[in-house]
This record gives sequence, C-alpha cells and structure tokens, in this order.
Amino acid sequence: MAKQARLFGELTETQINSGQSYRVSFSYGTFSVVPTCIGGHLYYYVHKRVDGQLYKVYLGKVGKVTKEDLHEATMKVSQKYGGYAHDRSGREANNLPDG
Repeated sequence: MAKQARLFGELTETQINSGQSYRVSFSYGTFSVVPTCIGGHLYYYVHKRVDGQLYKVYLGKVGKVTKEDLHEATMKVSQKYGGYAHDRSGREANNLPDG
C-alpha cells in the first residue's frame, strides 16, 4: 500500500531527515523522497514517475536536508518532466521558456 503524501507545509526538518522514504505534496505535484545507500552513507533523492518514466534529482545527505532543499529539488524534478516552472519569487507559471 502506498504511503499517504504529507503536505509540505506540515513537514518538520526532523520528519524530512528521518532516513525513511516518504511522499510529499505541493501545489504542482506529489513526489517520493527515497533514501539511497552509497558508500555506506544515506542520501536522499526526489522521485516522480510520469507516464511510466522515472525522473529523479539528488536532494542531499540524510540529516542535512532543509525544507528549502526539498522545495528546490521538487521544482527541478517538475521542470525535468515538463511540469510547472518556477521563478525565484515563488510564483508558478506552466512551461516557461528557458532563459
């Protein structure tokens, strides 16, 4: 059974860095946060599957991730699959051109 997504605003940094996988929901989509062991250390990656294609972005070392890191990583994944593009002001615009 899939884990229920948590709203981003309700997450604490302790929950973000729990070392467990979880799902997080934003206005622009729901994403999986998955710990991966590399060289004996745990690192988080943000995953999103769209039309059978897996998109993922490195998030950071478990225990060192901030809410800002999580927000930025989900935006990067979203941009990879053609979801929402975001500017630095936090406004959302669908499929903005690069540059």
